[in-house]
Amino acid sequence: MAGPYQQPPAPPPPPPPPPYGYPAPYQAPAAYAPPYGYGVPYPVLRPGPAPGLAYAGFWIRFVGYFIDALILDIPLYGLLIAIFGSQLWTFHCTNNVPVFGNGFGNRFGNGFYCSGEFTGLFYLGWLVITLLHGVYFAVLWSRVGRTIGQMAVGLWVVDARNGARISLGKAIGRYLGFLVSSIPFSLGLMWAGWDPQKQGWHDKMAGTFVVRKV
Repeated sequence: MAGPYQQPPAPPPPPPPPPYGYPAPYQAPAAYAPPYGYGVPYPVLRPGPAPGLAYAGFWIRFVGYFIDALILDIPLYGLLIAIFGSQLWTFHCTNNVPVFGNGFGNRFGNGFYCSGEFTGLFYLGWLVITLLHGVYFAVLWSRVGRTIGQMAVGLWVVDARNGARISLGKAIGRYLGFLVSSIPFSLGLMWAGWDPQKQGWHDKMAGTFVVRKV
């Protein structure tokens, strides 16, 4: 039988370090820090960034997305225009169009009026490009933790529960939330500018944070 001064059991080993180049997981407060492993949620209501990390605000996120948009949109839309050209829109000009109820002509007074609209082929191409965007973002968020634009400005997309890299399903949900957030004048994206945890609507929908090193 062990005496009253029995040596206490050794503490559990620390969780393995995160992959090289990936930020440390979120840390629970000491009072709520049982030996949970890396990538396992711990019972904390409002986890914060791990030491050395901070929530990323709107403008640095905007710069990262702008870089991604340049990488994707210039070649994709350029290829679409190069292949289909004028089939993407219709353009009509006519003369003697009544304006203001007296006489003919447009606001410049030259009697010549033009109007144009995109064709169904353009909208089909836009849909394909949007799907390619989704593949780009979802794969990189889930496999690397950040896109090329986010790499350029030092950002990571992490799971809000534990700071781990997000799954492919969560990444797809985040991109769908990104599309929804951009509809009302991009209000859902700009929400990250004044949210306490710098989350846009798509972050709240998917349960993610965007963090940066400090």
